[in-house]
Amino acid sequence: MSASDALFRLVWAAALWFAGLSLAGLGAAAAQDGPFSYYSGAFRGPGYFMSDDGARKNLSCRATGETAGDGRVLSQNIACDSNNYKFDIRAQIVADGAQTRGQWREATRGASGPVSGHIAGQLFTGASEAKGFAGRFKFHAGPRKLIFTFWPDGGKPARVHASLVRQQPGAAQPPVAAQPPVSAQPPLAREKPRQPPRRKRHRHRTTDGLILLN
Repeated sequence: MSASDALFRLVWAAALWFAGLSLAGLGAAAAQDGPFSYYSGAFRGPGYFMSDDGARKNLSCRATGETAGDGRVLSQNIACDSNNYKFDIRAQIVADGAQTRGQWREATRGASGPVSGHIAGQLFTGASEAKGFAGRFKFHAGPRKLIFTFWPDGGKPARVHASLVRQQPGAAQPPVAAQPPVSAQPPLAREKPRQPPRRKRHRHRTTDGLILLN
């Protein structure tokens, strides 16, 4: 384990401990009203990134989130990829009222650093100071969707945007359409064996009165 990974885990453990102390005694009903309650679960959907020359490229994105501390502590992973661009963000964030703080790490580039922001209702905005993958971000989370936009520092790419749909756990797959029954075919009639044509026989009367057949 590298020194940066060890520091990352240590900071996250301390954040969880602090959140548990500050939120002790709150009722279970508050878990539904936590600032990050809508971020919990799995999401998937399309996105795009806008390059510095204005070209728009499609992305395939997915996100997972877990909450603790009555919805005030968020552990989130967001990954998008295409043939030209990809990123894998892992963040641990604690909300203290409307203010948020935590750590942000981009796995494919090995970049990590602090993240801070502000959350109000379903809107979460802030900035990451991860060296090599810093920038501003905006999230809008709801019961069915998670929408995010990221503006990397330096403008490469100029913007990343995705609209993800919540995946329902254990959702049943649509049934396969039943095939129509094959209609029964009537049995084939057996052909009667062909009889060789009967030879026609001719009668001939001889001079002595006998009848010959041939």
